[in-house]
Amino acid sequence: MQDDFEELLDIFDGIKIEMTEPDKIYESLTSSLKGTSAMAPFLSLLQHLLLIRRNDVYIAEKYYQLLDTIVAQIVLDKKGKLKN
Repeated sequence: MQDDFEELLDIFDGIKIEMTEPDKIYESLTSSLKGTSAMAPFLSLLQHLLLIRRNDVYIAEKYYQLLDTIVAQIVLDKKGKLKN
């Protein structure tokens, strides 16, 4: 995971926020997406995250691990291009 973080720092050198504080990350994301067409899918993503069952900690942990892996693979893709 530390290797992924180091790679993110290299890719997104311009990001100057505390990466260990969820509130700071959320504020940075929302301010960068405000007024863009990306805000609607971002909001939808957050809404779906709220649907993860919180009463089963084991299942919730597995869901978040899976989502983290998927997102990391997408954003750390060396090609950096979306496929149509």
